[in-house]
Amino acid sequence: MRGDVRVGSRVRPTAAKDVLHGLWAAALALLMASSVVSAQENSNQAGSSSTTKLPEIHVIATTPVASPRVTPRAPAAAPAPTRAPATTAAATEAAPKAVPGAVELDKIPSNVQTVGASAFDGTKAPDLLQSMDRALPGVSLSSQTGNEFQLDLNYRGYVAGPVIGTPEGLAVYQNGVRINEVFGDVVNWDLIPQKAINQLTLVPSNPVYGLNATGGAVAVEMKNGYTYHAVEGEVSGGSYGRAGASVQAGGEVGNLSGYIAADAINDAGWRQDTPSSLRRVFADLGARGDQTEFHLSFTGANNSFSANPATPVQMLAQNWASTYTLPQTTQNQLAFMTASATWKPSDTWTYQAIAYFRNFQQNHVDGNPTNAQNSGCPDPTVLCFPNLDGTVSNLITTRGQTVPASGSLATSFLGEIDRTWTTTNSFGGSVQASSAKKSV
Repeated sequence: MRGDVRVGSRVRPTAAKDVLHGLWAAALALLMASSVVSAQENSNQAGSSSTTKLPEIHVIATTPVASPRVTPRAPAAAPAPTRAPATTAAATEAAPKAVPGAVELDKIPSNVQTVGASAFDGTKAPDLLQSMDRALPGVSLSSQTGNEFQLDLNYRGYVAGPVIGTPEGLAVYQNGVRINEVFGDVVNWDLIPQKAINQLTLVPSNPVYGLNATGGAVAVEMKNGYTYHAVEGEVSGGSYGRAGASVQAGGEVGNLSGYIAADAINDAGWRQDTPSSLRRVFADLGARGDQTEFHLSFTGANNSFSANPATPVQMLAQNWASTYTLPQTTQNQLAFMTASATWKPSDTWTYQAIAYFRNFQQNHVDGNPTNAQNSGCPDPTVLCFPNLDGTVSNLITTRGQTVPASGSLATSFLGEIDRTWTTTNSFGGSVQASSAKKSV
């Protein structure tokens, strides 16, 4: 019992001493912390005159919008005569006139891109598609035919090109008329004269442009005598026998206007026997009054192309310009007539009508080889055909006749030629009324 009491008497003073030391340490720490804070505040106050203020950061949205329209100011009224009290009229802002049917760019929730006629200058890009590839972000080109006049336009995973079977998802309009072909919804870009383009607009997917505008729409506005006043000619040339010439002229006399553009291009091709030629023309006649405007336009084309299909590496090793199968040609012919009228009875209402007729013809010749051969045959004087087991047997017709190893008949058996003729006549029209009057 004594030992327990003694031990207890020793522990209690020690614990009290530790608590006392802890209190002193805490008080000292608080005192030091308050001194440091006070010193920092004094330092900040002393150096406040040299503090640098960082510039404000503005975060810009990813979708570009149009700049706000600047309302024009009317000129100040002239001062009154000296005999009367001098008064000065304050400058007033004139309200801009509404444009019926037009939507301001900052009200469209998508990346609408517009390029003018200068983007299609031949000194910047040799043809229409390469001009679009250069001027429009998000656009790329690909080639399935091997001919640079028949390229595919790719935008957001959709294609507008001349090859049937590609995922066509871009609607293309020329002066308000859809020019996707009826068969396969393909687009023949070679039928649009590059020089005659006044403005081109690329709109992402929008149901206003039709059911097959899933990927977007391309609206091409052509020149006329009211938008173009000049006479211009151009001659160009390049490698692989490229030679081209173009001319355009436009102007207006009184209320009448006229415009015409024509071009011709010849190209020998970068492979053997693969020439191409383009012949195109666009013309527009216009008339307008105070409230009306009328246009009659025509687009014509006669183009021929040679495709450049895949060639075995063995042939390319001998000659890089070798062609595996011939012929591979396509001919496009177009006659396209459009009539449009506009009536604007007021600043807020516009009535528009359009009618068109379009004749499109395409002739396609496709040469392909067969498995028949005139070498290594059991009878060298006749053609033979490979069997499933790898052996060859003499070729016998359905009438039991053999085919000679040489001559015109042998040539027809060694290869085949597929011919396709397509003729499409389309016509139609539309009428619309648009108002820019704001509802209360």
